[in-house]
Amino acid sequence: MNNEQTLSIIKPDAVERNLTDEIKALFIKNNVKIKEDKKIHITKDEAAEFYKGHQSKPFYNDLCAYLS
Repeated sequence: MNNEQTLSIIKPDAVERNLTDEIKALFIKNNVKIKEDKKIHITKDEAAEFYKGHQSKPFYNDLCAYLS
């Protein structure tokens, strides 16, 4: 039995385009079990912490602003 877990984030543009259900259906179709499903709004500080591995990249600030 495979016990791998991963985090999947449906980005703001996909939510705005009402693609959330379609994306989740693709997971299920491909035998990816959705263990938890929640919708949250994150702050720029939370996005900065999440993406801190990209801090030195030129797109970092735009990415944090976009996700928040």
